[in-house]
Amino acid sequence: MEVTFREIQESEIPEFKQLAKDEIGKHYADIDDSFAENISRAHRRDRDPYGYFTKTKTIWVGEDGGETVGYIVGTEKRGGCVKISPILVKEPCRQQGYGTALWNKAESHYRDEGHRKLYTHAPLYRDELYKWFSDLGAHLEAILREQYDTGQDEFIMGKMLDNPEQGNIPVENGFMTTDIDFEVSELIPDYESGFRSLILGEMTRWYGEIDDEFVTGIIDAQERIDEGYRKKGKVVYIVATDEEICGCCVATPKRGGSVKLVPLLFGNNGTAEMVKELLQRIYEDFKETHRKLYIMLPHLQTELLKLLRGEGFQVEGFLREPYKPGIDNIFLGKFIKEGR
Repeated sequence: MEVTFREIQESEIPEFKQLAKDEIGKHYADIDDSFAENISRAHRRDRDPYGYFTKTKTIWVGEDGGETVGYIVGTEKRGGCVKISPILVKEPCRQQGYGTALWNKAESHYRDEGHRKLYTHAPLYRDELYKWFSDLGAHLEAILREQYDTGQDEFIMGKMLDNPEQGNIPVENGFMTTDIDFEVSELIPDYESGFRSLILGEMTRWYGEIDDEFVTGIIDAQERIDEGYRKKGKVVYIVATDEEICGCCVATPKRGGSVKLVPLLFGNNGTAEMVKELLQRIYEDFKETHRKLYIMLPHLQTELLKLLRGEGFQVEGFLREPYKPGIDNIFLGKFIKEGR
């Protein structure tokens, strides 16, 4: 076996899309034509038009003797990580080592490109994939409760490729104890300048590659919320006093009925009551339509972690440096409808 590795050609995209829909659809809810179409669109444009932490997706092809054996997708994230998923080996070529060859080719490519980490995920019941990823050098980081469908847990595994020097480790702001009058609302144009300042001033301490383009992408994504996960629409919440923005949360509906709350962010003028009222507003907005809320919280934000635990969020994993060197993330989830 001598597998070659290259980017997909336009003529091969229909086969990739059909294989992705058929194979991924066996194991996940809400897999329709839009799933593979979004991957293909991002690949063609060399960027993800609906990306948030995602910068670009590349569909790679493995060949042996001129015949296509499978496809693997690398999704490059802000901060230097790459998600490796889906991995699709064609039916006649399975159980022959082609999946391992594809992974190794992808790992070599992204290591050479200077990326820090690979990660992947799969349903928890797929023991064979857990063993395979372990053999490839990946380590378990989280078990996500019913993440993409009711009754189906998901595991995340990561593999560090490099250990770059970390910068200064930020210190948590903590919460003020004084009572302050505030309001929770969705982001409107009047608040956009303060929201941009909060993201660029606070989020950059915990996440890599956060810039003006990133903030503009969040604001623009509000217009796509009616199309939900298909176009990564978002609801942007802010907490404000008469004078300033104190906190924010970006809510992104995902396939299978979960809602991602990242970032959940407060400056040094935030209070515990602000966090609680913000979470209550999000709960009210999504309780009839979604099953679960989840948050990835920088591990040094211990006061916010304690508060979230008190509000019913449970720790489901510990992600190693997903968005910035030296900053691990704690994965927390809370069922809001038909959960356990």
